[in-house]
Amino acid sequence: MPNYTYKARDKSGLVVTGTREAPNERVVADRLSDLGYYVISVSEEKEKPEARLFTRRKKVTTQNIVTFTRQMATMIRSGMTFTVTLDTLSQQTENPTLREVVGELKKDIEGGLAFSDALAKHPRVFSELYVNMVRAGEAGGVLEEILERLIFIAEREGETRARLRAALTYPTIVVSVAVLVIGFLAVVVFPRFMTVFAAKEVTLPLPTRILLAVSNLVQSYWWVILGGVLIIVFSFRGYSKTEGGGFLIDRAKLKIPIFGLLIKKLIVARFARILSTLHASGVPILSALEIVERTIGNVVIARAVENVRISVREGESIAEPLRISKVFPPMVVHMITIGEESGALDKMLTEVADTYDREVDYALKNVTAALEPILIVVMGIIVAFIALSLFLPYFDMIKLTR
Repeated sequence: MPNYTYKARDKSGLVVTGTREAPNERVVADRLSDLGYYVISVSEEKEKPEARLFTRRKKVTTQNIVTFTRQMATMIRSGMTFTVTLDTLSQQTENPTLREVVGELKKDIEGGLAFSDALAKHPRVFSELYVNMVRAGEAGGVLEEILERLIFIAEREGETRARLRAALTYPTIVVSVAVLVIGFLAVVVFPRFMTVFAAKEVTLPLPTRILLAVSNLVQSYWWVILGGVLIIVFSFRGYSKTEGGGFLIDRAKLKIPIFGLLIKKLIVARFARILSTLHASGVPILSALEIVERTIGNVVIARAVENVRISVREGESIAEPLRISKVFPPMVVHMITIGEESGALDKMLTEVADTYDREVDYALKNVTAALEPILIVVMGIIVAFIALSLFLPYFDMIKLTR
């Protein structure tokens, strides 16, 4: 169906504009009138086919979902119905893909579907965690509170990702610049020096011969090297999606020097935050553990959570199988034990999440502090090797001319 751009005036006299998908202009005008708007104009939106194709495929970001959720919580708090809320959001949403999804949500709800069930039809936009928390909010009559918790989780994880990006920006820039400079020296500058050395019949020392072999290999077989790298990357990605491969790779991630501890802290914080939020939202503990298992993002931790879920189903506590797994730090197990015994599991899990969020900050600073000297030393060695490869035969050439 085509899109129509409209201009209308609401009950307070405020002029609003937006777009709607409909069979014709009359349907758009009728729908706006039903919502209490005075229609000023409706016209078909002219759009190039390639542009429309592009906008339909635009990715829905985490920030898009946070904005959508915050606006929905505000409107529900003000007493607006789901239909009016979603209709308003479909007009305000800038992301074309999300706008289309919101329109479909409105249609599903008008057709009698529950909000959570309508969300579940769009797994690429709304995560399983999002859908299940909304379902719990619907069942308990606390949807507004649940939406606020979803915003909190998304913002916390967004802040963590931002800190990670900030911490890795400097090392990434250093490595990128170094690779470009080294590549330029080895592929462009070095061969020109070799031409001079060959003309003077200079005997090349070992470092120079090694660099010459590497330079010739890259220039002559760059396409083979590129193809090999791509094959390795795609093979690795395919292997990581298998059950055994995913487990081995995720286990290796937790043991990587410097980064392994950081990854573990991130996962523990996420585990505690999600489980705390789900349990506090009224989701049964077994269902909450199952959701955590599917959304934690690490196969090793997911298997540990699966064992916890099986044990809890058989009547055991949460803390004991966590201790047996040896994946979770003793402090986490101890705090969860106290939470279970005191009936304050949600509070203790939140404490764990907050504690490990702070630990992540410290770990990021340590990673950055450790990477900087390592990168400087490694790049210094490589540059020194290239310089040595260039100047050793140059000195020999000077000796021959004397």
